[in-house]
Amino acid sequence: MSERKRCKYQAFVISCVSFVDFHLLLAVSLTIASSLAMSRKSRLPDSLRWRAVGWMEMGLSQADAARRLNVSRSVVQRLWDQYQSEDSVSRRHVSGRPRVTTPAEDSFLVSGPKEKKHY
Repeated sequence: MSERKRCKYQAFVISCVSFVDFHLLLAVSLTIASSLAMSRKSRLPDSLRWRAVGWMEMGLSQADAARRLNVSRSVVQRLWDQYQSEDSVSRRHVSGRPRVTTPAEDSFLVSGPKEKKHY
């Protein structure tokens, strides 16, 4: 094989490998994004929230963004609505259930009741 043909062949192989590497990297990143969002109980991290908004700004549909993140479309729809109204996708503060015990009762429960000495 001549030197010129070998150079063209090597350039072709490098471009093919680069193409394959790019698609492999893309598949791995999508797999990681899906695995991070697989648990239904866990919250979607801010990085994936911003990634979904970026995808939708680039023209990807809400259903496609939801499929890539492995969440329901309603999650992505709420995220998009929040982004449009508040210009943010960070998690909102939720008050949760009000406390039932006082701080004094908490410390008592942690330390436990004092034992009586029987003489």
